[in-house]
Amino acid sequence: MYSKIITVITFLQIFVNVHSYNPYTNRTTPFIEDIFKGRCNSYQEINVYKLKASLAVNVNCDDAWKTFTDAFSYKDPCKTTLNETSYQELFDMIYNGKKLVDEAIFWSGTREVVHNFTYINSKYSTLEDTFPGFIANDLSWCGCKTCKDGIGYEYCNETCNQPLWPYWELASRTFAKSASDVAYVMVNANPKPGNTAYYRYSTFGRTELPTMGKMKQVKHLKVYLVADIDKQPTEFCGKASMAQMATDVATYGIEFTCIEDPKMVTDLLCAKYPQAKQCQPSFLSRTWKDISIAFIVISIILLILILVILICASRKMCSKFGGKDEYGKFRSTTNPEA
Repeated sequence: MYSKIITVITFLQIFVNVHSYNPYTNRTTPFIEDIFKGRCNSYQEINVYKLKASLAVNVNCDDAWKTFTDAFSYKDPCKTTLNETSYQELFDMIYNGKKLVDEAIFWSGTREVVHNFTYINSKYSTLEDTFPGFIANDLSWCGCKTCKDGIGYEYCNETCNQPLWPYWELASRTFAKSASDVAYVMVNANPKPGNTAYYRYSTFGRTELPTMGKMKQVKHLKVYLVADIDKQPTEFCGKASMAQMATDVATYGIEFTCIEDPKMVTDLLCAKYPQAKQCQPSFLSRTWKDISIAFIVISIILLILILVILICASRKMCSKFGGKDEYGKFRSTTNPEA
């Protein structure tokens, strides 16, 4: 089982490293049209047998690309402010009307581990598993009035309005709207200095949680509070920011459960980092192992003692009926003249 997980993790590590690397933050991702349309077709064709019905879409990729670029092309981001409605037509086009029942998992500060986790546990779906998340993940884009196709392939002014922000805000809101019954969120128990596991103004706190509360489809939110491997957690269920999360969730009438280091996530981390202290046999396991060895040794010793006693008892019985003559043979005591 662990060897299978390690193989998957190795592949995922390579994939995530390539997938997450994006040096084009100050310009549109090169070949973005090819990437967009390729992912669009891949999502519908290559992944069609892997996708759950709740994630499936049916869309013309040329139409999707045109609708996507219409939102920002030929628009100077320093003079035009995009918002969620700028991308609404695209999201209406790809909306499938399905609910993610006991399936939606949100995340904050746990990007790599949550996607490794959902890859192995297909019961769960992240935003990046949905069509809008899949096609735009790690891409950058901006408009340009005088550029080819109205897209800033050479330069995007980062100090101006970012056209990515409203896209991902709408994607997060749409994802939260589809969550139903039990939803999950994985947060980091070792946030970076100055950060907290739960932050009201993160995407989850600002957009996704309020949207779930407004929709009233999620009855129960389960929080997986995951610590970095071999590090002491700095956040705990019921304390600090996690207590604040529990309070905020309760205001929406949603049941709240917090689980520290769930075993299924720890097993995944241990498959990736088998030498970590946290992944070694626990003290209790070693204790029972020592007890088992001691029991076996004592049992063998007792068995030997019993055999010795039986042999001695047997020889005493023989000597009772006769001693040995000068030739070392037993003689009978029933005939004193023998």
